[in-house]
Parts: sequence; C-alpha cells; structure tokens
Amino acid sequence: MVTAVTYRVRGNQHDHDLRVYKAAYASEAAKTRLLCLFWHFSKYHARCVQAQAGVGGFTHVAFVPSTKTARKSHPLQDLLAPVVPRLSLVRLGVNAGVSPDSREFAPHWFTADPLAASGAGAPAVLLVDDTWVTGARAQSAAYRLKQAGAATVAVLVLARQINPDWTHSRPLLTAVENTTFDAARCVHHSH
Repeated sequence: MVTAVTYRVRGNQHDHDLRVYKAAYASEAAKTRLLCLFWHFSKYHARCVQAQAGVGGFTHVAFVPSTKTARKSHPLQDLLAPVVPRLSLVRLGVNAGVSPDSREFAPHWFTADPLAASGAGAPAVLLVDDTWVTGARAQSAAYRLKQAGAATVAVLVLARQINPDWTHSRPLLTAVENTTFDAARCVHHSH
C-alpha cells in the first residue's frame, strides 16, 4: 500500500523544497515546511494509513536511503524520525551492486537486519520516502523489509511526482492544478 501526502509538480514550492532540503546548501525553510507537512499528516491521518494497511498500529519506521550518495543516514530520516519516536527505527543499508540510477525493482538493492515480533505483535513497518517517481526504490526497500520479517509494510511518500511531459499525466495534473491543497483532508477518506 502506498500513500502520497501530496503531489510534486516541477516548478512549484513543494518541488523546490524536496530538491533543496538535502542539498549541501540545505534550506532551513524547506526543511521546516517538510517537517510540518509530515508532522501534520502523522498527527491527523496516521490512523487512516494504519486502517488502509490493516494494522492497529505501526511497530517500526524505516526511511528509503539515498542510493546516489553514501551517507550514514538519509537527511529525510534525520529530519523526520524525531516525529515518530515511539516506533523502532529500522536502518536500511544500500547494496552497491545495484546501479544508483536504476528505475527498476531490485530485490537485493537494500539490506536490513532481521525484525523480530514484539509485545505489539508482528512487525508492521511504516516506510517513508520523499518522492515516488517510478516506485523502484520504495518497492525494493519494502521487499527487503518483508524478507527481514515485516508482516506489513506501508509506504508513505511526501510527494507523488507528476511529469507534465507525459500525456497520460495531463488529467491528473489538471485536477491537481485546479484543487487547493488542504492538509486537513484525508487522502484515504476525503474528509
């Protein structure tokens, strides 16, 4: 299951924030806007995501790591992990044997330590990523988490990328451009 908090269209403010929050010249304002978006969504819509995933609650959180830049942790993880402190953090590693530019599902792209059931039951992981373009990285990470013992993996992305150059994206882009974003409206239940 994949939940996108919002859409990302080239040239809009959200697109800018998602490009610069992890750059060497990272914008504190961009980080703050992304943090607030995630915090608000987590506070008011986490139960809806749990219901869609068929779990009473998540036990773990993981962040899709960068495949292009070797880092101790992804800037998204550094920024957002404090918002979900009650969840156990699962650290995903990157297998250098997969091209960082791949746009295809790769079952061995990531590594993860085994997950064990706890008092809360079978591991249910909330997998967070900044942008869904093809979904290859998130799907590969979800696969690895399932192999590590997760009973459920729900993907939450801050934005679903819309490419205006793709003809089949035009109806969605038109709908997005003609709708005012409302953080209070639930993506799953439209209320």
